[in-house]
Amino acid sequence: MMKKILPFLLVLVMVQMAFAQKGKKQMNVIIVSIDGLRWKEIFQGAEKQLMANKKYISQDSSDVFKKYWSEDQLERRSKLMPFVWGNLAKAGQLYGNRELGNNVNVKNTYWFSYPGRSENLTGYPDPKVNSNDYPDNPNKNILEFIDQQKGYKGKVVAFASWDAVAGSSTGTETV
Repeated sequence: MMKKILPFLLVLVMVQMAFAQKGKKQMNVIIVSIDGLRWKEIFQGAEKQLMANKKYISQDSSDVFKKYWSEDQLERRSKLMPFVWGNLAKAGQLYGNRELGNNVNVKNTYWFSYPGRSENLTGYPDPKVNSNDYPDNPNKNILEFIDQQKGYKGKVVAFASWDAVAGSSTGTETV
């Protein structure tokens, strides 16, 4: 069961947002990586079987159904994740809708946080990155690469809620 769920734990949502600034167009890349979120919630919305299961719902399920359920999948996913579908999807790109064959899978054999994050940001699995206690990653990631390019030095910033990704050369902040 876990092997079926774990590939979806690392959801990579890349959003390119363009906006006008002093007459010229500026492009930003925002990468959001979330542990524990299933692809189905993003692309299909709330799951009826889970919403009706008392094991997962501590409140009146009729209130939950009123708030999050619709027979229409597009409406259902928007009800569950209004910011994702009202803002991010309109301004950028979401990857990982398995119903459309848009799979986002890791290749590493560990299927947990640090090896997955490393693979997502470097573009390849490293068997030496095999624990959540791993020290600073020796592999250059895409943010470090961009930071070294002409015109981008000092313009790459990463914010993280997990201290394992803090302290890199890209000016990472743990929030």
